[in-house]
Amino acid sequence: MNWMDLSINLIESILFAWLISRFVDIDKEKKIYFYIVYCFVITLETSISNFITIYDGLYTWIFVFLSYFILFPFQDNENRANPLTNFIFIIILDTLLSAGNEILFLLFYYFKKITPDQFITLPILSRFLISRFFFSVSVYVTAKYSQKYKTLENKYNFLFLFVFSLMLIATTLIEKEIVLGNPYFLLLIYINLTLFVVIFVLYYLFCKSSYDNFQLTENKILSAQLQNIQAVTEEFKDKEKTIRTMKHDLKNQLIAIDGYLKTGDIEKCREQIQNDLSMIEKFPAVTYTGKPAVDAILSSKIMYARNKEISVTSVTEIQDFSQETEYDVALILGNLLDNAIENISADKKEIVLKISQRESGLEINVKNTTDAKKLDLKTQKRDTENHGLGLNSVKLLCEKHDGFLAVDLYERYFYATAVLKKNL
Repeated sequence: MNWMDLSINLIESILFAWLISRFVDIDKEKKIYFYIVYCFVITLETSISNFITIYDGLYTWIFVFLSYFILFPFQDNENRANPLTNFIFIIILDTLLSAGNEILFLLFYYFKKITPDQFITLPILSRFLISRFFFSVSVYVTAKYSQKYKTLENKYNFLFLFVFSLMLIATTLIEKEIVLGNPYFLLLIYINLTLFVVIFVLYYLFCKSSYDNFQLTENKILSAQLQNIQAVTEEFKDKEKTIRTMKHDLKNQLIAIDGYLKTGDIEKCREQIQNDLSMIEKFPAVTYTGKPAVDAILSSKIMYARNKEISVTSVTEIQDFSQETEYDVALILGNLLDNAIENISADKKEIVLKISQRESGLEINVKNTTDAKKLDLKTQKRDTENHGLGLNSVKLLCEKHDGFLAVDLYERYFYATAVLKKNL
């Protein structure tokens, strides 16, 4: 092995590390160490494999397992991807490595009339640069596309892992035959390229299956939370009726108190006042927006927050929207307020809520103090009775109304803005 081979192995390992980091979140403080460790191990593995001529299939799997296990100590714990999804992505990466070689074989064969056995005699640097160009573009696009699916669970993970493993074995065996100068090398190249297309399609189905599974889970949670909000709304309506009855009876109660005062029966007067106060205290600090579901969730969450000694300021400017939208807004509010309460700062406990409706749509802003140092968009605890549904569920509800969810972290405040534009 010469210095050229060693340099190319090092450059290749750096390329692999960079492409993997496009998919897997590496801890910023550990990123440089990840590159050093990964490049050292993979360069060493490649060099040893070339020196002692390890069988390509074995070399491939050594590369896959090394890449997979090197990742673990360097991943960002708060945004850790699904382990099996990581494994599948590395298998895809190694499979697409062959794709670059196959495309290069075809280019040289059709434009230079060079067969695969002649191909290996060409300058290694030119072969490396061209083949890795196709490889890098395909892997980068794949990583970019699948970024949002990497943390999602997929009930078919093991099935897809098995299929992708078989594909990797097949493409490795076929490429070995091509390099050895099999007389049917052209047919084998086309078979391999067809397999690469199949792999891309399967990977798309894998990502779609992950997202469908996520949506199904979130929809079940949303359905359970909706039932809970409907029950709270009905309870809130009953309390409203009681409050209206109390207002109606207030005149009679004041007359009774006035009578006790005239007769000098102070104890009876105090007893009547205490009864009235204890009854009033049983009811939440009611928020009136004209929408029972919204009023119910706001009243209960604000009361819950204040019981935790959290300062809550709310401003609402609602015009009108359908009952279905009313429940969606209540779900969003419940989740955002739960998220704010759950992640409130230990020192300064403050939540500011603003709801405004204009012709352009409905906007919900929730701002809370926090001790978090970076954004975490993962779904929160899924106890539908005591906790929010997670920001992913809010995002789904916003998208239902052609809107969006935007979050930010600035000067120890967490900002969440949910916008609903249509179908209000």
